[in-house]
Amino acid sequence: MLSSLSYNKYILQLIKDCYDQKDAKKIEEYYHLIWKDVEEKILFNGDFVHDIIELSESCNNPYAQHLLGLMYIHGKGIEVNTNKAMKLFRRSMEEGNVITSTYNLGVMYANGDGVEENPIIAAHYFLKSNEKESFQKIINLILERRMDLFSNNDNIALFQTILDNNKINVIYDHDKLPPFLDKLKNSTSENRKQLLKRKTVDKKYIFCQFPNVCYIS
Repeated sequence: MLSSLSYNKYILQLIKDCYDQKDAKKIEEYYHLIWKDVEEKILFNGDFVHDIIELSESCNNPYAQHLLGLMYIHGKGIEVNTNKAMKLFRRSMEEGNVITSTYNLGVMYANGDGVEENPIIAAHYFLKSNEKESFQKIINLILERRMDLFSNNDNIALFQTILDNNKINVIYDHDKLPPFLDKLKNSTSENRKQLLKRKTVDKKYIFCQFPNVCYIS
């Protein structure tokens, strides 16, 4: 078992290799460690913080940017700063680390950490990061309890884009619909069953039957 200092060196080298070698296996390992126990095993001492900042700023390493963002979120070896975390996650995403950075952006928008809470923007990032379970939960939250979001035209446009770009149909078992779903208002249960039967391999459906959880079939 590696000591904390040895583990620090291992993580730093892994982050460098992910960027320099673009090795899919190493990137997968980074994702795995970040999701599991890397924060508990790393010793966030001055040297490690300095090295991560150096890789993030001078080398523009998206994996270092992501880890530095997490450090700012959780106050690991550095003072909590959600604004800097948000900027780092965006930079990391733009530099190619899409999966973990977009997920963390989604979490920040879902929780309102350093940014105005917006579940629709969170849904956009969760879908981009391929976090299907988080996407399903946030969509359920939006359609079940946050209809107020659709009073904003930008939110309506983004939500419609999410549906259109990902070929998602909303089969909505509820009387109160946002304007762009109004065409389903008079659908009977039988109509909805027929819609479900007509689904194809390239079409996803969100079926919402309250108070049950929405799911994508």
